[in-house]
Amino acid sequence: MKSLCNKILLAFLILFAGIKVYALDVVYPTSYNMNINAPSTFFVGNTNPEEILTINGVKIDVHPSGAFAQKVPLNIGKNVFTITSDWNKKVYTINRKAILSVSYNNSNPMNNFKKFDKEKFVYVKKDGTALRSTPVEQGINRLSHLEKDVILKVDGEMYGLYRVVLSENNYAWINKKAVYENVINEEPETAKLIAKSFTQSNHSKFYKIKLTQRIPYYVEESNPLVLHLFNTDGSETVFPINLKHNLSGYDAYYEGDCLVLEIKKKLNVYRFRPLRDITIVIDPGHGGNEKGAVSCLRNYEKDINLKIALYLYKELSRKGANVYMTRFTDEFVSLNDRVKFSNEKNADIFISIHANSLPDGKDPMKERGTSVYYYYNESKPLAESILNNIVNKVHTNNDGLYQRSFAVVRNSRALSVLVETAYVINPYDNILLINEKFQKNCAKAISNGVIEYLKSIQIN
Repeated sequence: MKSLCNKILLAFLILFAGIKVYALDVVYPTSYNMNINAPSTFFVGNTNPEEILTINGVKIDVHPSGAFAQKVPLNIGKNVFTITSDWNKKVYTINRKAILSVSYNNSNPMNNFKKFDKEKFVYVKKDGTALRSTPVEQGINRLSHLEKDVILKVDGEMYGLYRVVLSENNYAWINKKAVYENVINEEPETAKLIAKSFTQSNHSKFYKIKLTQRIPYYVEESNPLVLHLFNTDGSETVFPINLKHNLSGYDAYYEGDCLVLEIKKKLNVYRFRPLRDITIVIDPGHGGNEKGAVSCLRNYEKDINLKIALYLYKELSRKGANVYMTRFTDEFVSLNDRVKFSNEKNADIFISIHANSLPDGKDPMKERGTSVYYYYNESKPLAESILNNIVNKVHTNNDGLYQRSFAVVRNSRALSVLVETAYVINPYDNILLINEKFQKNCAKAISNGVIEYLKSIQIN
């Protein structure tokens, strides 16, 4: 009898060997009960493509791979969704709260400004603190990134930010939590200029201004490049630097009480080997316990990024560039360490590789394709060249060129871009992203985009 049972079990194993077992896999929402404060959300996942998928009884299209993505509207309060795929069934409850709208006087937003009876003086708490042009804690409104112990004069507050008095009728904004709470009530002595000097290395020119204390500044990205320096008495000093070449990276920072303006030297581009002597840092986004976005088929963005980055590493190295990677394996690297690594390598170009996702309120079936991001205007031509090459040679949708305040592109001294190769939560893009041929072609297109950009600037 035991022998007969074993034979029956073996027969079943042989019968079902090689047959893929499907189960309804919902990648997003990530739990059966969620709070989502948006007018809509979406279901993303995969199932047997031969089965009928429904959400609350409505049939949903399924990609031949089994991947699906479907936008659903959300009413205020409790929303219940039943998703079925033949005998598979899952029930999700999504709660949407009614958000009270706060009405501001748009014709005069400064009505919300609280002016102090007397100006105060505060010190910046840590390096890399954003000095902003508007009272909004996001976006591309950063004037500069101030170092610890920079002294600021503030005359009021709004939306959790102090208004910084730079000079007469010239203001900036800084987060209240970014400065020492024990403000200085007495006006400090004004900073004095001790000395100016100039040095250079193989990669950069250094303009140095020795002061008696750290005061705020920002750099105007133009030609001439202009360093604006603001004293505590409200005076402004301007240092223009004439450029004889396209700007290819700069930074301003304090070394002690010495303000340094570092300007990268002109890129040496050779006609027949444009990548020769060019140093490029490739940054595969996410890694380790930071998975990034999760695709319809439950692929992790971190793995896709790394594969494309490794192909790009081979392409650029083969064509003569000095290439470095922020990670070669599945490991976590902080944003600060990625930027620090690029600066330590004196990178001429920094390329961060990502795959895109979407927030609630968007439609993952309508969003497809490649987008490229930059922060400094000097990096825009490179970003545009890379985007055009990917779209034209890999045939993804053109999802646009954008200026955004991403940490890895705003803090690097190199020409820096972030490439969103395609959308992991779109079924059609998902299939592309996990395809080896697409990954290689995407790497080739990025490489060609770099080369075309280099050829467009002055050639030796």
